[in-house]
Amino acid sequence: MLRPPVKAKKLARSIVQVTGIDERNFAELPIILGQKIIPNDLRLLERRILTSSGQTIIMVLKGQDRGLPHGLDNDIWLAIQQLYREQGSPPNGRVTFTAYGLLSKVGLDSSGQYYDNLTGSLARLSETTCQITSGYYSVASDREVAVNFTPLSAVVRTYSRQGTEERAQFEVTINQFTTASIIGNYVKPLNLERSQSFQQPFTRVLYRLLDAKLYRLKEASQQA
Repeated sequence: MLRPPVKAKKLARSIVQVTGIDERNFAELPIILGQKIIPNDLRLLERRILTSSGQTIIMVLKGQDRGLPHGLDNDIWLAIQQLYREQGSPPNGRVTFTAYGLLSKVGLDSSGQYYDNLTGSLARLSETTCQITSGYYSVASDREVAVNFTPLSAVVRTYSRQGTEERAQFEVTINQFTTASIIGNYVKPLNLERSQSFQQPFTRVLYRLLDAKLYRLKEASQQA
């Protein structure tokens, strides 16, 4: 039986970086499910979504053995975005990190269950295919387009020895669409400390969604 992501009872440490970024497609669309637990046999999910522009789109998520991304996978994805920006947003989409470096970005403990869950999160993010019909904003095209991608196109883990300890280092590759969004600044500011103050993954996802919608309304009023 697959083990669901662990419940985040409280922050393991304070977040040094208070303001981060949130790629706007992922903030507004439920590409990573908010529920902390989903059925173990859930591999396929189709949703009809009404976008902020009034368009109804169809989103299909197809997972593999570890199921669909959900729960704390949202926090892992958010942390990867922060590290990608910090590392200069390379066009190839590659990000390198240790478990501590990644988890500390969103205030999670790098020991115990959070560390164990990291491998599963990265696997789900690299194994799940997302298909969206003409509702994903493309920076390159400057319009909403149809897309087919996995959030992470590659995950590599290597080990290095430091004294008597063996330490893992990860290198992941973000999909080309999210890479283009971050490079093209199709992101919104996100108060990481405020986001992680909510105890449940679903509440944090809801906060990001509402914050993204509020940001869009402010943007529209400024352009009026």
